[in-house]
Parts: sequence; C-alpha cells; structure tokens
Amino acid sequence: MKTPFRIFSCLMVSLVLGGCILSVTGPDTSDFESPYRNAELLGELRVEYRADRHTLLVGRSGERYRRLAFVAQGNDIEIKYVVLIFFNERNQVIQLRHRFAEGSRTRMVDIPGGPRPIHSIEVHFRNTRHFFDGPSSIQVYGVF
Repeated sequence: MKTPFRIFSCLMVSLVLGGCILSVTGPDTSDFESPYRNAELLGELRVEYRADRHTLLVGRSGERYRRLAFVAQGNDIEIKYVVLIFFNERNQVIQLRHRFAEGSRTRMVDIPGGPRPIHSIEVHFRNTRHFFDGPSSIQVYGVF
C-alpha cells in the first residue's frame, strides 16, 4: 500500500512534467481558430464608446465570401447595420439590429449576390453597457 506522501509526490511530478510538455508545445488551438466551418477571422473591432462605427479592411481580392458572422467579446453589444464595400466599389447595406451577450454569435449573414470579394466592412454598433464595465470587441468572420 502506497503512503499518502508517495501518492502526492507522484501526482506533483506528473503535473510538473505535463506542464513542461504543454509549455513547450503550446495549447492545442486547432479547434479554436474559427467557431465556424470554412471560415477565417477577418479582424477584430474594439468598441470604445457607447455608439461607434469602425471600418475593417479585408483587402483580399482573391477570397470570395458567401457569409459573415460576428462574435462579441467583453460586454454586450448591439450591431445596428453593416456596410459591405466590394472591390467594384459598390456598397451593400445589411440591416442586422442584433443584440447579443458576451461570447454569443450572430446567425450567419448571407452576402447578397452570392460569393463576392470584400474590400472592407463598416460596422455600426453600440456597447449596451457602460464604458466603465470594461472593453468590448467584435470579431468578424468570413465564410467561404
């Protein structure tokens, strides 16, 4: 029968070795790169004021996106509408009026006209809590 000290020692050694291996290889982030299939993170917008507007330069003319998705980080955020600016200099306004809590996602937002290359995305949003509650941000994903 093993003594409690020996069990504790074995446990501590395994935790230390496991931590060393994890720190060398890093955490497995393959499942966390994108919350959506066939999607890539286009950028992150910081919400600094109660009502705000930011433009995210996508700038990849070769990539054609079918849909967009938004993820809130920090406080609750309301996205009023989004303006898509395409490479042919045409604009498309998408009314979202979507309010979501921290960590929640919007539904997939279809890009009208099928898959198209996006030059930039202008997001009109507001922080639904007070600015002193901490920073907020919106992650924008493009789905192929």
